[in-house]
Amino acid sequence: MFKGNIFTYLFLALGIGLVTTAYLLNNSYQKKLPSLKTIAVLEKLNGDVFITKKFRLKRLPVSDKSNLNSLDTIETSANSKADIIFPTGEKIR
Repeated sequence: MFKGNIFTYLFLALGIGLVTTAYLLNNSYQKKLPSLKTIAVLEKLNGDVFITKKFRLKRLPVSDKSNLNSLDTIETSANSKADIIFPTGEKIR
């Protein structure tokens, strides 16, 4: 009877330890999430160019230049042109 109680407390302590470890690991991961940082600049050359910001449903027209963040999407019409300019100087058309 005494051995059964020891195992009960042992598994209870193990469970509390695992839950605490998972909580602390999750907390440290959330602190490392990137902030809203510009990763490139979208430059409209001609035609209709739209940008949809992260987690938004409405697309916005690009007038001349717009900053691109992570998870932003770009749409162009059939005859439109736009450049994506990165801080290192590389371009994607």
